[in-house]
Amino acid sequence: MKPLYSRLTCRAHNRFSPSLFLWQHFGVIERPFPHHHRLASTAANATPGEPKTVHNDTSPSEEGEGAPLNVNDAPIKNGDKPTHPIRIRKPKTSKGQIMLPDKVSASIRRYRTTAQKKREASLDATRQLLLHGTSGDYVGVVVDPMNADGTLKNIHYPWVVEDSTGMPGIQRLNLEIERFFRYTQPNVHEMTARNYVAEKIQEDVREIIPDRTLEVFGSQRTGLALSTSDIDFRLLPNERPLENMPVGVPPRHTERKENVRALRKLRSELVRKDTIILPLFRHARYPLVGFQDRDTGLDVQIVGSNDTSLSRDIMNDYMKEYPHLRQLFFVVKTMFDVRGLTDVFRGGFGSYPLFMMIAASLKHHPHRRQDAAGGLINFLHFYATFDTTNFGISVDPVEIFNKNQNPVMSEPVKSKLKGRKSEPLPPYLLSLRDPADETNDLGRKGVAIRHVQATFKKLGYELQRSVKSNTRLSLLDPLVGTSYMLNKSRRYELQTYGKKVAALKARMLGETAKAIRESEKEEQTQSQDKKAVREGDYEWPELNHKEQVRT
Repeated sequence: MKPLYSRLTCRAHNRFSPSLFLWQHFGVIERPFPHHHRLASTAANATPGEPKTVHNDTSPSEEGEGAPLNVNDAPIKNGDKPTHPIRIRKPKTSKGQIMLPDKVSASIRRYRTTAQKKREASLDATRQLLLHGTSGDYVGVVVDPMNADGTLKNIHYPWVVEDSTGMPGIQRLNLEIERFFRYTQPNVHEMTARNYVAEKIQEDVREIIPDRTLEVFGSQRTGLALSTSDIDFRLLPNERPLENMPVGVPPRHTERKENVRALRKLRSELVRKDTIILPLFRHARYPLVGFQDRDTGLDVQIVGSNDTSLSRDIMNDYMKEYPHLRQLFFVVKTMFDVRGLTDVFRGGFGSYPLFMMIAASLKHHPHRRQDAAGGLINFLHFYATFDTTNFGISVDPVEIFNKNQNPVMSEPVKSKLKGRKSEPLPPYLLSLRDPADETNDLGRKGVAIRHVQATFKKLGYELQRSVKSNTRLSLLDPLVGTSYMLNKSRRYELQTYGKKVAALKARMLGETAKAIRESEKEEQTQSQDKKAVREGDYEWPELNHKEQVRT
């Protein structure tokens, strides 16, 4: 008859056995134990659904011999060693992990960690695509945008046109580009934060290297800066006024050495500042120091470059000629940013080459609509199908030339190539002649051009199909959709900092105005008193008894 319940038993390999203990205590202890005998199984009758566990351990022999309870108390001979090592269970520990109080906090942290890993993995994928040999041609692949922290239905994008019933797809695309341009532009608080960071950096540089000054240039100067764009400075000597500096001419050798010395000193001093994150000195055609502002997360670059006023004037002329060029630039720049294709040091394209690429497409392949929507469609098609191996592009004059017969380079570079003192550029690179300098090839560093063309081909096909069907909630979603979540937290921090700066300036301005009013009031009172004294109408204060006696 089976018992109603399973008897509790110990399943340890060295469990206590009462019978073995009594026999060991009252039996012959001095007798050797040449053999080990098996104990009966201690497994209880398992409940339905549970496997039976059987432990076969050593036990007293048939002759009544036993083993000590504690293995360490008895000597073990060579013949008594077990044939198999004893298994010791080692529980796993979670080293370095933070123990959170509840499941909700743990779930949030796990989600953020996963999102961060996905974001880094997506960016690493783009970086790996750019880590190929630049000497030979390759097959480009489509570069996907980086993953964002959260998900958002594209109906909630700020640039989505909600009421678009009966609106043609091309018209809705143009309206989305206009709204995306207004959304991506820095607002009042973001611009306040950007200007304050620029002023703060200029003050720091004046303290560290007093013989140098900084000039803002790039997108911050031309009005093409996105809310999270870098802030670029040009390092200039104080003794050389801007109007006397040559335009478009790189710095002389001696001036370049002085710039390198000044930038190295600047980098060594910026390391000690708490408001600066990771200042780095980079050797390039124009040496630079790059770092990040801790309060806003904005990247800053200080470059020892030549004068860019001519390029800036040409950009302004193009934006006047094509009013939708500025809107188109914001879309294309964001499209490159979310795919990691704007890093020049990894084979991407900077802001100035991107701007000229757009201007070239508008001049060479204009759309009949003459708006941002038509310009975007033609831009993707123009560069997706362009033969970069045999031909080059000139913006002004507008022409397509044979780049093998007319390479874009200076005479010293041509002489070095003829004398085999330098290696030629890969033949697949895009050749884009700079309208501000006909010897400057804006595409010579863009080794990712094959990936760019493959990406343009896919995005152009999807965009034309979406415009034709006109059923997608956001026509710009495949191009720039992930930028909203990628920049949401950065823009929030930037706006918060801008509000603090505005409040601080308002308080300081109020205190200054109050001090000015009090000073003016005091001066007015003093002037009235002097006038009354001269006219004899001044009422002297009454004197007490001691003052009258002294008088």
